[in-house]
Amino acid sequence: MASSGSEKSRAYATCVRLLSRREYGSRALRRKLQDKGYSTSICDDVLAQLENSGLQSDERCAEAILRTGAHRGWSQRRCRARMLQEGLSEETIASAPWHDETEEQIRARNLYHKWIGDDHHDPKKRRRVLQRLARRGFAIHFLFDEMDEPPRR
Repeated sequence: MASSGSEKSRAYATCVRLLSRREYGSRALRRKLQDKGYSTSICDDVLAQLENSGLQSDERCAEAILRTGAHRGWSQRRCRARMLQEGLSEETIASAPWHDETEEQIRARNLYHKWIGDDHHDPKKRRRVLQRLARRGFAIHFLFDEMDEPPRR
């Protein structure tokens, strides 16, 4: 069996490799290490070392998720779900630099107009665009004012 020191070094190297690609929350890194068979004590030591050296930060992970979400056209609801999936705490999520609701509506409106193009009279196209926005977590009720006719129920 490998010594604890070499195991710890391999676990640390695994985390550094993962963090070189993107930000991870500490819980997500812990899951990855445990899936690879590392003990809880090694996980604790490695994660503490990464956090103390500034290589891992849950706050930075939350900010990265918000940046990625803005780039991919995600709503705040979708970003929050991604943060929870990443294992970030409620406190970390609450302290993330969120946009206000007006900015969220502007983003949804801009995406709607971008995706609808010149087909704004085509009900099938409108339905698809609204469904696409809803899948990304946007509240779409305010977009109905932009359409020529109210939504059908």
